[in-house]
Amino acid sequence: MNIPGRGKDKINHAYAFGKVPLAVETVENTFDLPVHFYAKVNMEGFKQGIDALGGVTVTNSMAFSQGGADFPKGNIHLNGDEALKYIRMRKGDPRGDLGRNERQRNVIKAAMDETASFNGITKIGEILNILGTNVETNLDKNQMQKLFSNYRDTRKDIHTMEIKGQGQTINSVWYYIVPDAEINRINQEITTHMNAK
Repeated sequence: MNIPGRGKDKINHAYAFGKVPLAVETVENTFDLPVHFYAKVNMEGFKQGIDALGGVTVTNSMAFSQGGADFPKGNIHLNGDEALKYIRMRKGDPRGDLGRNERQRNVIKAAMDETASFNGITKIGEILNILGTNVETNLDKNQMQKLFSNYRDTRKDIHTMEIKGQGQTINSVWYYIVPDAEINRINQEITTHMNAK
C-alpha cells in the first residue's frame, strides 16, 4: 500500500511510522473512504476486558498449542490470557496471518456478543473503565456506551469481509499483495453498504 510520505510498504507499517494519524490517513487513501472513528486497544486492556466479561466462547477450527496453552478443536471458553494466546498464533496455522486475523475477529465478535448479553450489559461500566485506561480512541465515553447498547439490536446485521490477495516474499520479508481490483471491490462493498443505511 502507499503510505503518505513513505511510499509503498505494508499497511500496518503506517502505524509504526506515524501512529494513529498516519494509519487512519493510509486506510482512507487506500480505500478512498473516510474513517470517522478509531480505537487502538493495548493487549493488557484486551485481557482485562475478556476477564471482566467472565471469558468468551469461540468455535476453534483446528487444534493447536500456543504459549503453554492447548486449544482443542470445537467450542472453547477462553479467559483473557488464553484469548491473547489464541489470537496470537500464526506460524502453526496453514493460513498464516489470514488464520490469525480470523481468530481475532471471532474473539472480538464473541466479546461484543457477551457484552450485549444481559450479564454483559450489567458490566458496561466496568468494561468502559478498563477501556478508558487501555484504549486510544476518538470516541467519547457516551459514544462508546451507546455503541455497546446499540450492538445488541444490530449484531445480526454485521458483515465482515476478508481482503483477497496473494502472499509473496520480497527481500526476505513476507507481504500480502492486494490487487487494485480487490481494493476497488472493498471500496464499492463498503460504499454500497453505507449508502443502504
